[in-house]
Amino acid sequence: MTSGAESSDRHRSLLKGRPRHLRWLVLALLPIAALTSPTLGRPEWMHEIFETLGVTCLVACLVGRGWASVYVAGRKNQELVTAGPYSVVRNPLYVFSFIGVVGIGLLSEMMTLLALAVIVFVLYHRTVVGREEKYLAGIYGDVYARYVAAVPRWFPAIRRWCDIDTLEVRPRLIARHLRDSGLFFLAFLFFEVCEYGREIDLITPFFYVP
Repeated sequence: MTSGAESSDRHRSLLKGRPRHLRWLVLALLPIAALTSPTLGRPEWMHEIFETLGVTCLVACLVGRGWASVYVAGRKNQELVTAGPYSVVRNPLYVFSFIGVVGIGLLSEMMTLLALAVIVFVLYHRTVVGREEKYLAGIYGDVYARYVAAVPRWFPAIRRWCDIDTLEVRPRLIARHLRDSGLFFLAFLFFEVCEYGREIDLITPFFYVP
């Protein structure tokens, strides 16, 4: 039978591995994005719309993840966080990460790549969240069950907002969250470089996709 300490160690290992998995996912998609290009013939105004929406999503992702990390950094394994963004949705970090993934897809201007990124993200995080919820239910029991019953997993219930008066902030851990969030903006720079490379014929795409 697995001890509580072993289960806790596995859970911490899973949490630490998530940013690394995200990095590998981004690195795997970069060659695909570099060798492909949006279907030719799109008007300039459509390009501007994609870019504006994409950057907006990335800004929302960075701000949202930073906001959520203020509440959860260093606490997730010690207490059940239910204040601030965690009072309206159980997984705000994942929600804002999803917005960032959508932003990357929009910046690529390829709906095929957007769909692929969203599908991979949803399938991966569905597994991760399931494991986390099982772990938290085992630790907090009825308290967590009531939290799950009241707060949605993915779609924020703004009317449920509640906060606390004071909060101990851990700058080092928050900085780590922000560093991981910076991956999304590196993707923006990557797509800009790819676009410029195609314009000067430095990069020749092998595929044109919608």
